[in-house]
Amino acid sequence: MVKFIKPNLPTMPDNVKQALEEDVTKALNNDEDLGWNRSDSYNFRTVEIDNKTVRSCRTHHSHLSETVENWIKENVVPHWLYATLAVTHPVSDLHAMHTDRTRRYLLIYMIDTGGDNVVSKLYKEKGQPLHRHVDNTNQVLITDYAEHKFEVLDESRVQPGEWVMFDTKVLHDVMNIQRERIAVHISIDSNFDFDRWEYTDAEGHFNGEDFYKAL
Repeated sequence: MVKFIKPNLPTMPDNVKQALEEDVTKALNNDEDLGWNRSDSYNFRTVEIDNKTVRSCRTHHSHLSETVENWIKENVVPHWLYATLAVTHPVSDLHAMHTDRTRRYLLIYMIDTGGDNVVSKLYKEKGQPLHRHVDNTNQVLITDYAEHKFEVLDESRVQPGEWVMFDTKVLHDVMNIQRERIAVHISIDSNFDFDRWEYTDAEGHFNGEDFYKAL
């Protein structure tokens, strides 16, 4: 079953949390984006939902400090495509349904959910494969929630301080955003070796292979 996974990953120590708070302050005080050449169809997307035309939110990415990056590498996951501080700005309450282009899996550490009832969902579009553009050549951007039939596969209300991971080649969205939604995004590609992803937390030893089977 495709679903959101909430692994019980190690807790950030206070010095790392402090460094992350400084990263957040910097991000909120400027309009940094790492310059990824997203298309206008993503940046300025509008969608039809509930008989309304809504501007979709987009996420700005900025650099993490060396303190935060090193702690993640040493204690959470040893390698990735890229790790960023992600801030979703609330131009509306919806980050509309899409798949990601350059990454296969996304591991998130939530800092601020962006509201009291923010929910992320995974979907299957009727008549289409579950996983879309796994070769990273393109992404799916849904512009009309009523035009096609979508099955909700899972939903998640991740809380600050929690980790969550999912397969980004499955359609997903975020609803009920009321303020800036802030998180650490760790982007992982299809070649990630889940067999060798191991760590020990308060509840004992963890092996990523079991985790991978549930994604």
